[in-house]
Amino acid sequence: MNRRSKKRIKWNSLIKYRESHTDDYKHGLLRNASVNGAMLWMKEELAVGSPIDVVIESKTDPDPISIHMRVVRTEETPYEAYIGYGCKVEMIVSDAA
Repeated sequence: MNRRSKKRIKWNSLIKYRESHTDDYKHGLLRNASVNGAMLWMKEELAVGSPIDVVIESKTDPDPISIHMRVVRTEETPYEAYIGYGCKVEMIVSDAA
């Protein structure tokens, strides 16, 4: 049984992210997304409940999107040097720099 109420779209893209209380962006991967959340892969360990700011750039849209998310779960199986995080969208901010 599928617990998701929104359709997920497979989306392999590079992202920039930072913990909300820091200034430095790091690079990660976006694997899939829905209206409510996304599966992100990052090289650093984050605690469940951590707020993060994510910048998604698209090849078809020149304006990046900035989203506030919160880590809601971790993936038990790492992907190469990355750790998987299920993240919930809290707010789409706007176009990002």
